[in-house]
Amino acid sequence: MDHNKRRTSSIDSYFSVQKKSKFQDIESNDTNISQTSFTFASPSISLISTSDQDIEVVNADGVGNSVENKNICDDISNSYHDSPCQPILINYPTNEDNRSFQDQWYQDRPWLEYSIKKDCAYYYYCHHFGFSSSALTKRKQHDAFVSSGFRNWKRALEKERGFDRHITSQVHIVASNNYLSYQQRIKTKQTVIDILDSGRAQHIRRNRDRLIKIASLLLLCSRQMIAIRGHNENEDSLNRGNLLEILRWSSQTDPISREILEDTNKNATYLSHQIQNELISIMANQIRTQISEQVINFLQYLSRSNQLLFLHFQVKGKFFSLMADESRDISGHEQLSIVIRIVIDLPDTKADLVKEYFMGFIRLHEFDAKSLSLKIVEFLKQYNIKLDSCIAQCYDGVMSGKCAGLQTIMREEYMPKGVYIHCCTHRLNLVIVDVCKVVNYIGEFYSIMSSVYSFFTSSGVANEYFLDAQQKLRLETTKLKLWSDIRWDSRWDSIDALIKNYSAVIQAFDDIIEEQDTRSVNARGLLIAVKEPIFVVTLFVLYKLMGPIKILSNQLKSETIDYGKAHYLISTIIEEIQNCRNERSFKFIYNQILEFSQKYDIDLKQKRGGRVRKIPDRFSNSIITSTIGHRDDDNNHEHRFRTSTFYPLIDSILIELNNRFSNTNLDILKSLAAMYPESEQFLEFKSLYSLADHLNCDLNQLQSELNVIKPMIKDEKLKSIIELYKKLRPYKEAFPTVISMITGALTIPVSSTSCERSFKILRWSSQTDPISREILEDTNKNATYLSHHIQNELISIMANQIRTQISEQVKGNFFSLMADESRDISGHEQLSIVIRVVIDSPDTKADLVKEYFMGLIRLHEFDAKSLSLKI
Repeated sequence: MDHNKRRTSSIDSYFSVQKKSKFQDIESNDTNISQTSFTFASPSISLISTSDQDIEVVNADGVGNSVENKNICDDISNSYHDSPCQPILINYPTNEDNRSFQDQWYQDRPWLEYSIKKDCAYYYYCHHFGFSSSALTKRKQHDAFVSSGFRNWKRALEKERGFDRHITSQVHIVASNNYLSYQQRIKTKQTVIDILDSGRAQHIRRNRDRLIKIASLLLLCSRQMIAIRGHNENEDSLNRGNLLEILRWSSQTDPISREILEDTNKNATYLSHQIQNELISIMANQIRTQISEQVINFLQYLSRSNQLLFLHFQVKGKFFSLMADESRDISGHEQLSIVIRIVIDLPDTKADLVKEYFMGFIRLHEFDAKSLSLKIVEFLKQYNIKLDSCIAQCYDGVMSGKCAGLQTIMREEYMPKGVYIHCCTHRLNLVIVDVCKVVNYIGEFYSIMSSVYSFFTSSGVANEYFLDAQQKLRLETTKLKLWSDIRWDSRWDSIDALIKNYSAVIQAFDDIIEEQDTRSVNARGLLIAVKEPIFVVTLFVLYKLMGPIKILSNQLKSETIDYGKAHYLISTIIEEIQNCRNERSFKFIYNQILEFSQKYDIDLKQKRGGRVRKIPDRFSNSIITSTIGHRDDDNNHEHRFRTSTFYPLIDSILIELNNRFSNTNLDILKSLAAMYPESEQFLEFKSLYSLADHLNCDLNQLQSELNVIKPMIKDEKLKSIIELYKKLRPYKEAFPTVISMITGALTIPVSSTSCERSFKILRWSSQTDPISREILEDTNKNATYLSHHIQNELISIMANQIRTQISEQVKGNFFSLMADESRDISGHEQLSIVIRVVIDSPDTKADLVKEYFMGLIRLHEFDAKSLSLKI
């Protein structure tokens, strides 16, 4: 068969012929036009004028272009630029039904056109703004109003025929909408492309508004350290998680939040956990990028005034120090915390000069020094932080000595200027730990302190006895504190809390012993232990000696402390403890011990039970007139406690302090101390030599600047390196070398406490401050301050309303009672009340069985009768 002769078929030929739709078969007129004479009412035809502007119209399927049809007469509008042709005649020709066109039909029909030559009616909208072929039915469209013309005047006004039938068709509706859009584009002078671009811009803006709203909520949850997602985020869940619940709450007043929740386009809600994690990651990276830019671009604005003065300084990279520490998160994974310390030279003198920025956590899988160094280097390089600008690295003893030594690898391979600083707070903590190992009784003292704390906090019953004793004795309601090896300042707090609550502790022990139950045995043993003279003496001695150490610990944890100030404080504390080693200092403490012992009936003459000393058998029948190697009892109790407890504790603390902080013999650290105004070597050139060499400073320039600075600040009472910096900052162009050295001295850290603070992010905070930061920082304190009492009262009112609604549902129905007790974070026993009821709801999707939590009952008595009355 000849392929050229093969009949070509369209895709429509492969489908069966569709039946005619009721509205698609528009009635056409087959009558002939009668030859009738006619005249015009006026030589000028009334037309609807339009603007003759050259507007480019872009439409699909011929919209906005006249439908090409040879049967259309040329006495009507030829294009969409022409107005509808509506001639008014004195007499219109009649057809075989003796009916004719009427000019009153033009009223309310601006789209109606009349051809005088063919005596037919046409639709202007469908003619110029319709479709040459129907894109709606996918087949040829036959319509008399568009193609051949309509002249069946008899049925022109009939319902569902003629005019009315056509204007209800989909073709006419689409054409009308196209015409109105065309008119709108003429008025606004916009093309279709402009409209599409405007819609796209609005769509982008709407999506960005949604993302900003979601990102702000994520930031809120992150700053408040609350969970973002819930266990069940389905729409029928009562609690869909913090993010969705806050979003739902804000949707009551915020249209953007309401749009996010109510948008039917469910594939673009941006609420999935993948999107949330990505947004959090983006915000975190933006923060890290800002920090890294500060590190990279610092001091550039200083070089604008005189570039030559700063060529020998690191003007393109800021000094920074690296701090790192590791800890285990709640899932058991080891996390490495990275913190960098820099000095920010801001025009605002009130702003903190020294900044410590937490950069993030690194998940650890290998724990040798080499692997840790690679992880740290990779982490810093991704934020373009120059490793050779690091002038110090600070870890604790465990981190620095991982196998081959982390600090050694970092200094030899990546940070040649990164001098190692052992965390001072860790070293100070080890002082107390080692003292407990050296002095015999201190270990037992620590065990007693921990046992007393555990006795009253691990049992709700024992804690109630303790709280009742505080109320009876009218003591301030304070808690006992835990003595812990890992909490640096917990020792002094623990001793202070026990001294203040000693009477309540004794009273609680006595009350529990009288009950003669299983707790009485432990209470009796602890009561004997805390009333021993050696315990009381050790309690007051440690209270005196650990007071200065606590002050030092608090100062070392400050972000803005510099090494010069730390060295000065450590030297001062050591000197103060040395000055306490005399009989006069112990006499003052012993007088407090005597007063305390008399108040609580403690006999200081009582000796601890020990091994009974036995006279050898060979001397049993002899009269002994000289010593036989056995010590006589010491009746001078003050002397005994001074020599056996006070002096050994002081000596042990001094030895440990000197040993732990003796590495200040490093030349660089000595130079740092010489930058401190209280130092005897303040701004001495020889003492500053090591630091200047470490920072690559010009020694000749340094000598010249020091000669000018010393007389200038001779009468100034400076107390810190920061005050020295602020004093010289207005003359930064005159003293660039000294400014650089001060910056380096402030950059070198004292401790890695900021890493410890970052680990709080990994742990769930058990207590939060109910007063928001915004309220606390408001200037109008009297108007905005909300007391705890008012907040609790409002919460109580809402809770009672909820309980009332639940009781109305339960009323008249069977219900079951469930109860259980547990201890809250403050040690109080709480009884939880839950009721179970069947709700006959018309909503078939609602749960039939409901369990309602009614509230918590604070328990003071624990017998069955008291519990039943409470319920």
